[in-house]
Amino acid sequence: IFYALVASSLLFAAPNSPSSLTFSNITKNSVTLNWRDNSSSESGFKIFRDGSLIALVKPNVRSFTDTDLTKSTTYNYVVKSTDDN
Repeated sequence: IFYALVASSLLFAAPNSPSSLTFSNITKNSVTLNWRDNSSSESGFKIFRDGSLIALVKPNVRSFTDTDLTKSTTYNYVVKSTDDN
């Protein structure tokens, strides 16, 4: 039983997290997020703005443009790899 549990946890390991989040094409109402894809097993990436999920992009995508932003407002972004099906 012990070995089965270890094997199961290895089969369902989470994908590696993305890194090197940068921003480009910054305008008064949009910004493009760019990141390094460090996984070959993700089912996509979840994009969060100020703690709320705003997008889910396909695997191997390395950028996302967020639009409809307000000028002179600070936003916080997080990009997470996911293996949700």
